[in-house]
Amino acid sequence: MAEQVSRSDKNLDEIDIKKYSVPYSTTFWATKEWKERDERLKKAIDEMLPPKTETDMVNRPPHYTQHPSGIECIQVTEHMSFNVGNAVKYLWRCDHKGNALEDLKKARFYVQREIERREIAERNAELAGGGDETPEPL
Repeated sequence: MAEQVSRSDKNLDEIDIKKYSVPYSTTFWATKEWKERDERLKKAIDEMLPPKTETDMVNRPPHYTQHPSGIECIQVTEHMSFNVGNAVKYLWRCDHKGNALEDLKKARFYVQREIERREIAERNAELAGGGDETPEPL
């Protein structure tokens, strides 16, 4: 059995780790009985948990379905113009997909495109004598 060492016995920098390490196969937890017990415990826990379902990354990806309201992102964005819908989509998923900063920058990109599109439409309407109409969503 490995020798027990306390902090007061030696300076930790002076301890030879190899001298005090014990191979896993000789430890209490590596016995056959404990391995079997561990497997039974894992099985019992798995049986108590709800069954695992496969994630449908095409039709219902989790980063679009995790909103507390239960609404899926596409249910909202399909009623918007392309640029506005994409901006909302990237804002919607930014905290759920991995790289929030990248998604926020993408949202900004689409907002900027929509601003430019509307400014151009507004100028064209003024040149045509139409006033300040908001352009139709694309």
